[in-house]
Amino acid sequence: MHHRYFTRFDAGLSAELFHRDRSLGRFSIRDICIDGMFIETEDADLCRNDIVRVKILLSGERYTLRGLVVRRTGSGVGLMVADLDLEYYKSIAKLLAAYGPAGSIGADVPARGQKVAHGRSR
Repeated sequence: MHHRYFTRFDAGLSAELFHRDRSLGRFSIRDICIDGMFIETEDADLCRNDIVRVKILLSGERYTLRGLVVRRTGSGVGLMVADLDLEYYKSIAKLLAAYGPAGSIGADVPARGQKVAHGRSR
């Protein structure tokens, strides 16, 4: 069971991933939250604790984020956003709010700092 501070949701986004100033390519973001994301990289040569850069287009704005690889599976990498930019935070919060009506994916978003237990491994 994983413990997260924020609920992740499918946003249908893609990102360009960089490691050691080399582009690894453009990949699909499987799910995203305010402070992290899972990127479907399949065969990218990344390990836990690698530092990467992620270029993402979100709500019409381009962001370059620094991320820490916290999980590696056969299908991709889980990243923790290392430096939360205020404008990125505002954009992702707006995107999350778009899923806000009862019964939708983002309806169970907890208050900041409240842990949520997820039974499904990602």
